[in-house]
Amino acid sequence: MIRNCKVCGTSYKTCYSCEKERSWRLHTDTPEHYYIWTVLMEYQANHDAKQAYSALRKRGIDLRNTAEYTPSVQALLAEIYALAHENSRAKKAVVEAEETKAEEQVDNEAESQQE
Repeated sequence: MIRNCKVCGTSYKTCYSCEKERSWRLHTDTPEHYYIWTVLMEYQANHDAKQAYSALRKRGIDLRNTAEYTPSVQALLAEIYALAHENSRAKKAVVEAEETKAEEQVDNEAESQQE
């Protein structure tokens, strides 16, 4: 049987035993693509971008270099990347705001003591 990889779109052959055993070859052409596909399926179920981003990065998958993937996979990877970094930026902004507030408080206390 000829199948198309759900991650990259490449055509590949499967054998009867792959079909019978319901192996990863039913969905993708390589084990790496199967891993990507399972992470994306889990992301679509639980919408946890941080978890998906972490899982993909642990396997060395670059979410910014996605030209080899299908448009739907590219869109999901871009969404995961944006959401994961949005959360990081928001946390960084909160920390910076707290640091600035603490510095201002120290400055105000120092001014009060000088008066």
